[in-house]
Order: sequence, then structure tokens, then C-alpha cells
Amino acid sequence: MTQRIFFSFILIACIASCTTEEIGNSKDVNPATIYTTYTTTYNETESNVNNMARFRFAGPDGTTLLLSDSSSIKLDGVAITADSTKFLGAFYNIRKPVEGFKGKHTWSFTDINGKLYEETFSFEPVSLQTIIPAYIKAADLHLSFSGVNNGDSISVALIDTSKKGFDEILYAVNQNEIVIPAASFKNLKIGPLEITFSCKRSRPIKNCPKEGGLLLFEFNLKNRKTVLAL
Repeated sequence: MTQRIFFSFILIACIASCTTEEIGNSKDVNPATIYTTYTTTYNETESNVNNMARFRFAGPDGTTLLLSDSSSIKLDGVAITADSTKFLGAFYNIRKPVEGFKGKHTWSFTDINGKLYEETFSFEPVSLQTIIPAYIKAADLHLSFSGVNNGDSISVALIDTSKKGFDEILYAVNQNEIVIPAASFKNLKIGPLEITFSCKRSRPIKNCPKEGGLLLFEFNLKNRKTVLAL
């Protein structure tokens, strides 16, 4: 029931490589060798935020792990039960309404020896503040966002009526703004234009087993439609 909203680039990568994820048990490995990943994904077209924890043996490419009965993973004190798929292996997933999820949250991982690792993060949705007009020309397009930080990048795809070979291009955020240069529009067909936006960010987990881990965020915004004019 949760498979459709999982972190898209993870699922696509697994399918593209035509591999399956092996599943082990955390009681069979040294707790210090568990690699931790916490992922928060939000799609602006949905009303829920997806939160997923994954544990692997010895690094980000290791065997996925089911937590033994003596260990657990919680988000804001709520225990999460295990799930699995052929392509993702073992994972722990919970959805929360976006309106009640803004602000600070805490992941709590307890290993088989009872050692507790807590990781706090803040959630604020990324959203486009600029209203894109019904018609635009091949000129620099300045776009303002909320929920972004300097150092973030916004991935943008410009899709004309041919829908052939469009690329996602990363634009660096500066003072909550990105600029799509005029040159990006010059090879597009005049007429209807669809613009997609997404933002991903990550940082190392501060409190986790010695093997390390990552805290990941992905925000997918509503597509915007306009018309590219002469």
C-alpha cells in the first residue's frame, strides 16, 4: 500500500539495474556496521509526507536489514513496522499529513544492545512563490521559492509540445531564487510549455552507528503550464 510513494530515484535505480535487494537480520551483524538512511519525501500534489528508514550492513550498498525484536525504529515516538519489496528490500515507512508535519521531528533507532540513537530534523515544504504568467518569452526567468536554503539546487525540466529529449537541469538557489537563463528557451518550440520542479538535499546523520548514514529530503512540486511566445 505504500509502494507508490517511495523515494522515486531509489526505485528507478533499482529497476534500471534489474537487481533485487537481499534482506538480512540486524541480530546477525555487528551493530556498529549498520548504515542508516532516513528519507523524507513530499509531493506538492499529495496531502501526506512520506518518511522511510532503511538499514544496511556495512555501507550504503550493503544488504538491507530487518530489525530484530530487541531493536526498533520510531518517528516522534511512534514505532514503525517493517515492510519489504523485491526492489527495495527491507524498510520502515510511515506517512503523516503535511499540515501537521511542519516543524521539528526525531528519528529514534535502538540497536540490539539497547543503545539509542536519536536524530532531529526540521521539515518545511518547498514551494514556488512566483506566479508564472500565461505567456513567457525566451528571456531570463527569475523564480522565487520558500522552504529552500542557500546551497540547495532546484531541478527544472522545460517540456515543449515535442516532448523529445528534454533534460532536467540543476539551478543553484541564491537568496531563495533561481534564474533560468534565456538560452534555455531558445531551442524549444513556440507554444505550450510545461515546467517541472524538484529539490533534493542531504546531510550526514549526526547520531548513528559508526558505519554512518544520510538524512535525505526530496520535494516534488506541481508542474506549471505556460505558453512560450515570440
